[in-house]
Amino acid sequence: MSIDINSELKRMATEFGLTEKEVVTWWRSAVRQLWGNSPFKRKIMDQNKQIVINDNPRSKKRFPKVTKYRCNISGGLYGANDIELDHLESENSLKSYDHAEDFLKTIMFTSPHLLQVLSKDAHKNKTYADRHGVSYEQAKVIKYVISLDKENKVVD
Repeated sequence: MSIDINSELKRMATEFGLTEKEVVTWWRSAVRQLWGNSPFKRKIMDQNKQIVINDNPRSKKRFPKVTKYRCNISGGLYGANDIELDHLESENSLKSYDHAEDFLKTIMFTSPHLLQVLSKDAHKNKTYADRHGVSYEQAKVIKYVISLDKENKVVD
């Protein structure tokens, strides 16, 4: 059985009276949720975890050792809530039905050597660098200035 995802999404949008933007937004979320709960992602995370001595004074008595993950860019150790799994070949903006199948393939049907653990900040900077064609260091500076601007801390 073969399904033309792009055509099916168009058909369903028409039949249900939804806009392309609504359907594409749903599709992006659905694919990311599938990946987030996949055994493939869990396997990569398990392979990249490290058990280290807990340096948090509030919890180290109860949990003397904790699980951390090393960021592939900064080299720092981070807890599970502070890391993301980056697809090295995943830049697909998914702005229309025409990219729905490619988005599914790049996110779901990847290989272990095409994934890396990154801190959330490193992942944001890398994504910005990839999207805007700048170096990682340039993206880091730009993202920092953007954050200052959002906090009204930039002076002309």
